[in-house]
Amino acid sequence: MSDTSNGYGIPSVTDRLSALRGTSQQQQPPATSSSPRRVRKEILIGALVATAGIALALFLRGGSTPDSLVTKANAVVEGTAPVDVPSQLMSGEAFVPIAVETGNLPPVLSVGDRVRVIVTPDQNGTGTVRGLEDTTVVHDIETPGDIGTRFVVTVRAPEGVAAAIAASGPVFLAIVSKEGQ
Repeated sequence: MSDTSNGYGIPSVTDRLSALRGTSQQQQPPATSSSPRRVRKEILIGALVATAGIALALFLRGGSTPDSLVTKANAVVEGTAPVDVPSQLMSGEAFVPIAVETGNLPPVLSVGDRVRVIVTPDQNGTGTVRGLEDTTVVHDIETPGDIGTRFVVTVRAPEGVAAAIAASGPVFLAIVSKEGQ
């Protein structure tokens, strides 16, 4: 047989082979690399995305602070029963809020206690550490919020105490006598 067409409309051997090769290549799907390595890589990426999604959902869910994270001072202050402290002010008295850092007040401080306010030098370094002469009575105690570390202790005190506290640096409280003693 010859490679060329014989002129009668019959294709040559080369034409037939090329036609067979062309159709067989078109009918086969393109080869995909589904190696075990690629499958493992896809599973690993999927697992990481799922883990990140679960962690994000737990983080955004929020919730209350677990009891194990509540400080001793918070537990004692929150556990105190409200005491009936007179809310009538006498002439020359004021309710003075004092922002007190955790550790700058006794952990057993409760409403009704008589306290001495100790003021420290301000940020400029002016002033001295001193205890104010006037004793004050604790009227209310607010525990620190989720972000802060300061208690807000409201005391019933002479009006001059407010000015001394405002002009000072960090404030400390010392119990002079417990309520009812």
